[in-house]
Parts: sequence; structure tokens; C-alpha cells
Amino acid sequence: MINAAHDERSGSVVRDVALVCPYSLDTPGGVQHQILALERALTRLDHRVTVLAPGPTGGLGRTIPIPVNGSIAPMAPHPAGASRTRRALTRNPFDVIHLHEPFAPSITIPALVLHSAPTVATFHAAGERTPRRASVNAHPLDRSGLRR
Repeated sequence: MINAAHDERSGSVVRDVALVCPYSLDTPGGVQHQILALERALTRLDHRVTVLAPGPTGGLGRTIPIPVNGSIAPMAPHPAGASRTRRALTRNPFDVIHLHEPFAPSITIPALVLHSAPTVATFHAAGERTPRRASVNAHPLDRSGLRR
């Protein structure tokens, strides 16, 4: 069940939303840009939005450069990032979790499997080597998270 509060001023339903970014917000990129734009749009609609990300700004783990789709992406594939992500999700009872690049080797994988809130996923990846159907190619553990 999704918990929601009503905004007395506007009468709208307010949700607690987590936007989970696998990349450091300290390095400009298309995914980071879209997540921050979505945060602004949802906030304007009176939702409470938290962006979870690795790196100095996000604070959920030290990043290392990982080659992805012809680019170098700053991700946190370390156990410390997974632990911090779990703590952030446990401390905040989010109504909805929006994972960006859920199968990236970063904080999105633990976010996918370590919570029970309804989940939305966005796959930004593009290119010839990108699987057309990520859910078919997903590891069985990850595929179980897709059912939420």
C-alpha cells in the first residue's frame, strides 16, 4: 500500500519519492541531468523527492570510472555503496522508488533488491551492445525485483 499525505494548500496527494542514480551527480551527464530535472518537476507538484547517488554530492559511496557504452561513468560498485544505499532506503519509508539504469554496477542494484516499495525503472542505455530486453537478460535475482 502506498502511504500518501494530502497537501492542505493544494488538495493534491503528496508522495515520498526516491530517485536513484547509479552515477555521481558531480560529473555532468545525460542521466544525471534527467534525474535532476525530474526532481525539480516532482517538487513543483508538491512531492517530497530525495535523490540517492554515489560520489561526494550524493554521499552513497566512492566512485570509480567504469567504461559504459563508449563513455566513462563514475559509479560505486563497492559494498560500502550498497550498505549506504540500504541505510538510506531503510531510514526513509519512500512511497515510490524510481531506479535509473537498474542493472548498472552501482547503487541501483542494491536499491532494486533491498526494499519493498513500488518501483519504477528507466533504462537510458543506448547503442549496439545494449540488450534490447533487459528483463530477459537479467540475472534471476534481479528479474525478481522487476515484478514489483
